[in-house]
Amino acid sequence: MIYKRRALLSNELSENPYERLVTYLDMNVARLFEQSCKCSCLVQKLASEVATFSDDMRAVLVEGMREWSGFLEKLIVEGQEKGVIRKELDPTTTAALLQDLLAGSSPRSQLEHSVAPLGNTALFIREYLKPS
Repeated sequence: MIYKRRALLSNELSENPYERLVTYLDMNVARLFEQSCKCSCLVQKLASEVATFSDDMRAVLVEGMREWSGFLEKLIVEGQEKGVIRKELDPTTTAALLQDLLAGSSPRSQLEHSVAPLGNTALFIREYLKPS
């Protein structure tokens, strides 16, 4: 989570929140490529496996997902304030949507042994958030 927080919320990569998100997305695609499309995200690996078997574990995973969504939401709000992300988007809903898109395309990339699903998702997110 520290990686996500630093990449999305600190000015270390860029003062422009839209550019930070683009960099974050590009880093994820590159990491997936470097790992031969093998997911290293424990939350994604465990989510489908334990959600129906352990309420305690499910609660921990839910909290991790909420934290990640919160990072995205803060980034969207900052981007809207700076005029680099579409202002008409609801930050909470958009953060959840982005999270779902990323979480869904990652397993597809693994199944297909291709970064294309995650790369296409990253491209869609860039275009979706860009102000007109």
